Formats: sequence, C-alpha cells, structure tokens
Amino acid sequence: MYVHLCWVTGNTVMYYLQHSCVFNDDRHLTYTYTYVPTMEGEYIIGVQFAGREIPKSPYLVNIEGMAADPGKVIVEGAGVGDSGKITVNKTTSFHVHTTG
Repeated sequence: MYVHLCWVTGNTVMYYLQHSCVFNDDRHLTYTYTYVPTMEGEYIIGVQFAGREIPKSPYLVNIEGMAADPGKVIVEGAGVGDSGKITVNKTTSFHVHTTG
C-alpha cells in the first residue's frame, strides 16, 4: 500500500511524496498513514493498493489555520527587550510562554 501526497498552489505542484503505509496486523487488516502538513493550502492524497489506485482516490484535503496562535506567545526574562543587561561569561536565561 502506498500513499502519494501532493501540495498544490494554483496549478503548480509544490512537492510530491510517495510513502509506504504501516500495516497494523489487526483483525481488519488495516493500514495507517500519518502526515504533518507544513503549509496551508490544497493537498491531494492518492492511495494505491496492489499497484492500483483505490476507488474514490485521489482525495482533496484543504488545510487551513495554524495549530497554535503565535500571537499569544510571550517571551520574558533577563536580556530580552528592556528587561535587563546580560554580562559576558555569565549564564542567563529567558522564558517562552506558549499558553495563552
């Protein structure tokens, strides 16, 4: 079993990947394919079994929005912005708060 993953912008295929799937060896003889889309847009997912495209494949997937809101991230601590000075050869740190 293979999966073809394409990211499309307009009429241009930005990238094309072919991956094999993981056989789950369960009573239903299922396979698992995991992917992480890195950009918003249209993805085309084609699935082949025994060298042939399965019915209803390829599938169009619309990826929208970010998994998190970078606008809510706060950075604070010594030496970040106007919060203080950093001394040469002395350890310093800052905190990144991602919950917001």
